[in-house]
Amino acid sequence: MSNTSGDFEVAARWECERWANFSNNLTQVLQSNPFQQKHFPDPKSANEWNCFEDFIKDFPFTEKQDLARDREEHPPYGSNLTFPVSEYKKFNQTSGTQGKPMAWLDTMDDWKWMLGNWGRVLEAAGVHPGARCLFAFSFGPFLGFWTAYEAATQRGCVCIPAGGQSTEQRLKGILNQKAEHLFCTPTYAMRLTSYAKEAGIDLSGHKLKSIIVAGETGGSLVEVRNRISAGWGNG
Repeated sequence: MSNTSGDFEVAARWECERWANFSNNLTQVLQSNPFQQKHFPDPKSANEWNCFEDFIKDFPFTEKQDLARDREEHPPYGSNLTFPVSEYKKFNQTSGTQGKPMAWLDTMDDWKWMLGNWGRVLEAAGVHPGARCLFAFSFGPFLGFWTAYEAATQRGCVCIPAGGQSTEQRLKGILNQKAEHLFCTPTYAMRLTSYAKEAGIDLSGHKLKSIIVAGETGGSLVEVRNRISAGWGNG
């Protein structure tokens, strides 16, 4: 029999720990981040919050247009910075498909947090040390799979970059390098198989165990997942 009361106690402790960590970070943000200070001009009320529900109820939403306007007013990085610019070590920017590309800075602590998230993804996907991972990604300034690549490297995987390659070259890389895990966007996973069909490239011998998608919506939709699986032969 499951210990329901024990499960609730563990969940409650975890929630308290999450709130404590979040609250500490929020205090620092409201003390030194100009954008958030303007966005939420009553930081003293934050002292009355005791849980995420309180925060969600009182704190205003931040929309993309708010961030875009802030970049225009405070180029090139905006004022949504909690630390001096010298503390930020990673630069990326959005793709700009719905407006101007937006530059974004991360500290090393930010970066480590993202690597930790990818570490959990790799664990759940069965990506083990020594696995051959191919990254069909441009490796430009768009964040994309930079963190996935670094997390897989730290995990001890064989990481195969496919930036700057054509679709045909990437397909040959998947086959020739016997890649076990493919990292790309959902649409590109489907584009690879459609191109292979057009070019007469036989994918039946691929060694892929998983296709890990990110960078755009769709990967969690059953229809999209089924199309990707069907295209790759449910390997």
